[in-house]
Amino acid sequence: MNYLAHAQLSFYHEHLIVGNLIADTIKSKKDKVQLPITIQKGIQLHRFIDTFTDTNKEVDIINRLLHPYFYHYASVVSDIYFDYYLYNNWIQFESLVYESFCEGIYSVMNAHKHIIPEKLFWMADKNWLQYYTTIEGIQSVFDRLTIRLNHKANFINASEVLLLLDKEIKELFLKFYPQLTIAVQSWIEMNYVRADKMDQKFRNLI
Repeated sequence: MNYLAHAQLSFYHEHLIVGNLIADTIKSKKDKVQLPITIQKGIQLHRFIDTFTDTNKEVDIINRLLHPYFYHYASVVSDIYFDYYLYNNWIQFESLVYESFCEGIYSVMNAHKHIIPEKLFWMADKNWLQYYTTIEGIQSVFDRLTIRLNHKANFINASEVLLLLDKEIKELFLKFYPQLTIAVQSWIEMNYVRADKMDQKFRNLI
C-alpha cells in the first residue's frame, strides 16, 4: 500500500499515523527503538499491512495482470494504484470527507516535525494526497518514482495501463480492501488499546 492507504488504515490514531508514514524510512532496529512506543506500534502496523497485502489472493491476481507491463515492479505499481481506487471509492471506507482527512494528516505531520524525516514534508507542502485523486495525478506520482529509481524502471505508461485494466483491478480491489480493513481493525484492537478512539485533530474536523 502507498501513503494514502497507510494513513487511512491508521484510523485517526495520531501516533499510528506517524509510525505508518515513516516506516519505510526506518532501516534499523536502533532507529526504531529510539522512537516512542506508540509510534513504534505504527511502524509495526505498517509492516502488518504490507504483509497482509503481499499475501492476499486478490492482490496476487492484480500483480499477475500487471506483470507483462511492469515485470518485477508490478507490486510497486499496484500499491500506487490502490491509493487511486481508495480515493475513488472513498465513501465506502471513510465517513470523513477527503479534504478534511488530508488536512488532518498534514496537521499530524506538522505536529511531529521532530520525528518525521524532512524528505517526507514535500507531502504536506505539495498537498501530495490530492495526486491520488486523478489519472493525471497518478501519472505524476509514477513520474516522480521513475526519477527516484534513477530511471531503472520506466512507468511512462502507468496511467494508460490503469485505464486499460480498470474494470478488473477495481473489482479485485473492492474484494481485497474490506478484508484488509477488518484485519487492521482487529490488529489495532489487539495491539494498540486506547480509550480515546479518535484523536483530537480529527474530531475537530467533523
